[in-house]
Amino acid sequence: MISSNLIDLQCEIKKSYTCLSRRLKDIAKFAIEHPQDIAFESPSTIADKVNVPPSALIRFARAFGFNSFNEMKQLYRDHIIEVTTNYNLRAKLNYQLSSQPQGLKTPKDTLTEFTEANLESLKKFSEQVPENNLAYSVKLLDSSETIYIIGARRTYGAASYLSYALHRLSKRVVLLDNTGGMLLEQANIIRSDDVLVVISFSPYANESINICEKAFEAGAKIITVTDSIISPFEQMTDVGFYVQEAKQHGFRSVLITQCLLQSIIIAMATSE
Repeated sequence: MISSNLIDLQCEIKKSYTCLSRRLKDIAKFAIEHPQDIAFESPSTIADKVNVPPSALIRFARAFGFNSFNEMKQLYRDHIIEVTTNYNLRAKLNYQLSSQPQGLKTPKDTLTEFTEANLESLKKFSEQVPENNLAYSVKLLDSSETIYIIGARRTYGAASYLSYALHRLSKRVVLLDNTGGMLLEQANIIRSDDVLVVISFSPYANESINICEKAFEAGAKIITVTDSIISPFEQMTDVGFYVQEAKQHGFRSVLITQCLLQSIIIAMATSE
């Protein structure tokens, strides 16, 4: 199965490292240590830097399920664009690196592309999310003493919505928003009869990881909304939802995350 994001791919490379040939080990080391080069340099330049023939790059990519080295490069490019925090630069990078020649798009073109991509992603998620995960998350939230929520940076909006909706259900809720720089102090009062909801996607915010560790040490139940089964939260979570949001022009949607949270809220509101 081909890795869907760079974090997963690099984990696969590390796990498979000892089984690779000498040349493929050299490429693996370079791929882990120099992701920018893999993303932006030509295959011939990369081959020269690693001191391997270009054909070895193709063998390396195929060893991890890709049809070509360029297909693997695209995963690296997508990641570099995604972690670029400046939105103008991100859009320009995506435009410059696009394999499809494009003219200038109108806002309506962009809306149509996002809508179609989101519809496809929503359908896949609806078919794949385990029903027992939904039921268990509702049970945990209903029975908790206090619900703590954290979502840093681009997931803050989703975390804020969940906090609002749970308040409307008369739940005791704490949004861990780092007000006054007191994030760790806010988290220090998490207890074993509480629930922490973590919303975090690659590249995972250190704040979210640290809070999750504190909640885990306190014995609280943990619900995660993330993008991979090998995320930093996996070993600490009681119930996890793995969301693959649609991506367009270097920007990742938040629609599936919002749909998931609203579904949980409605299920809580209508449960007996």
